[in-house]
Amino acid sequence: MRDVHVDSEAERPYECFECGEIVFAEDNPSECPDCEGEVRNRRTPIE
Repeated sequence: MRDVHVDSEAERPYECFECGEIVFAEDNPSECPDCEGEVRNRRTPIE
């Protein structure tokens, strides 16, 4: 396994569960700016 440098200041993609809007942000947005739905970090797998 390789060591990966994680830049905590980098923007990450978040996707809205309701409308599918993709938002790039440094911090986890609490809700979608378009429909106020729940968002998830797209780099985190859903199980």
